[in-house]
Amino acid sequence: LEGKVAIVTGAGRNGNIGVAICEAFLREGAKGVIATDLRDDEADVIADRMAKSAGREAFRLWRHDVTSEAEWKALVARVESEFGGLDVLVNNAGISIHAGIADCPLEDVRKVMAVNHDALFLGMQVCLPALKKAVDRFPGGGAIINNLSMASYMPSAHNIGYHVSKAAG
Repeated sequence: LEGKVAIVTGAGRNGNIGVAICEAFLREGAKGVIATDLRDDEADVIADRMAKSAGREAFRLWRHDVTSEAEWKALVARVESEFGGLDVLVNNAGISIHAGIADCPLEDVRKVMAVNHDALFLGMQVCLPALKKAVDRFPGGGAIINNLSMASYMPSAHNIGYHVSKAAG
């Protein structure tokens, strides 16, 4: 990851997988790690933690709705402008609404699908042109990592929307 720039979605809550991914990327020499999340209330705490890994200049936490194509486009443009390119996309954002089939409103399932499935597609589609440019900077070019879940293989009647969304990813 030496010298590379990465976007990691779902990385705005201290102690979650996204934050751990960001920390690992910085330890491995990433030039820039852009964490995104709808929540940014823990930004200062997370930035302090990342400063111990690589310094504040290499880490950003930006508010970003992964279900919005316009926000994806703005994010990629900002990353290219501030960091000179994009090398890695980590689709990590995800939500869960604990409800079974009998009592889970369709609206809730649609929300889970939008974040856990549709956002993967949007992220890959919008980031792909920037990731293709990475081949000019690094042999092999850019990379996409879609962080799914074992839940896709072990469905539960008590969290049906989450399990379906992860299996579809």
